[in-house]
Amino acid sequence: MKTKSLLLISGISLAIQNFGWADVAPSTLFTDHMVIQRETQAPVWGTADAGEKVSVTGSWGETAATTADASGKWMVKLKTPEAGGPHTLTLKGNNTVEIKDVLSGSIGKATHSTPLPSCLTSPLT
Repeated sequence: MKTKSLLLISGISLAIQNFGWADVAPSTLFTDHMVIQRETQAPVWGTADAGEKVSVTGSWGETAATTADASGKWMVKLKTPEAGGPHTLTLKGNNTVEIKDVLSGSIGKATHSTPLPSCLTSPLT
């Protein structure tokens, strides 16, 4: 029983220490091994502390910076390179996050056409 109480108190203590500390973090869409649209101004967004300065740098030499709003949300538009890679995206604020093995390519429409099942193309009734 004492062990459980100590673990609970330790956990609460750690949670209280970290409450309010919002390290810069990308949206969950931005991960290692991702593909980013080539040759465009690609939006990159996430969260941080309110008022925290955030920069996003691509290993191809482009950087975009902003400041997180009052709710901690931020977004930049980063100029992306020609198709290729692998690249790295580096997010800097109060901490640093590296997103590795990023490829730049076309992520729009598929190059082939596959018919949709009728349940997806017929109107709802």
